[in-house]
Amino acid sequence: MKKSVANLIGECDSRMNGYAVLLNYKYMNLCVKAEPASLLCVTVEYDNQKYDIEQVANVGPGKDEYHFEVFLKDQQMLVPVSKAIKTAHPEFKLDVKSVEDEGDSSDDSADEDEEKFILLTMPDVDDDRHDLLMNGVKSLFDECNAKLDINFQAYSTKIATQLAGRPAEELDEAKEALQKVNDTYAEFIKGFRAEKEKEIEEAYQRYLTEKTAEEQSRKEEEAAHGMDKGLSMQLLTGEDE
Repeated sequence: MKKSVANLIGECDSRMNGYAVLLNYKYMNLCVKAEPASLLCVTVEYDNQKYDIEQVANVGPGKDEYHFEVFLKDQQMLVPVSKAIKTAHPEFKLDVKSVEDEGDSSDDSADEDEEKFILLTMPDVDDDRHDLLMNGVKSLFDECNAKLDINFQAYSTKIATQLAGRPAEELDEAKEALQKVNDTYAEFIKGFRAEKEKEIEEAYQRYLTEKTAEEQSRKEEEAAHGMDKGLSMQLLTGEDE
C-alpha cells in the first residue's frame, strides 16, 4: 500500500477516534451515576479570573455511586464553585456540608469558620428523566454515527482519487483497510450507547423499587393510623356507655 494512502487511512482513524471519544464524554455528561468527569466543563469565575474546577477544588467519591464530594482548596471559593456547578449541571442536587460533622449549611447555628465541602447528589431517574436520557443517548449516537459515515465516504473518495490508474488490487486493499477502521469505531460507539442505556435502566429500576417501598410504607402507616383511630373511638364509645 502506498505511503500516501496509508497516511489517509491514518487520518481517517484519528478523526473517527476523536468522534468516538467525544461521544463518550458527552455520555458522561448525561449524568446518572456520579461521574467526576462531568465536572470538567465547569468554569469557576472569581475575582475577575476564570479557573477550571480542578484548579480550585478536588473531587472525590461520596457515600455511594450516586454521590460525590467537592473539597475546596480555598474556602473563599465556596460560593463561586457552587454557582459554577449549578450553571453547568442544574440537575444536580447541591448541598454544602461541614467537614467536621457534615451538618447542613442551612443550620444557622453552624460555625461560619468551619471547613465546608460540597455534596453533589445525582437526580433520580424517574419516568420523565428516563425518557429524557434515553432520547439524549439516541440523539448523540445518531449524530456521531452520521459523522463516521460522512468521514468514511470522504476518505473513500480521497483514496479512490489517490489510486486512480493503479491496479485494482491496491484499491481493494485500501478499501478493506478503511472499512476495518470504520467497523471498529462503529462497534465502539455501539458499545458506548449500550453501556449508557444499561446504566440508565439500572437507575430507573432503582427509582421504581424505592418508590414502591415508600408507597408500601405509606400505606402501612395509614393503615396503622386508621386502626389506632378506630380503637380510640371504641374506647370513647365504651366510656360514654
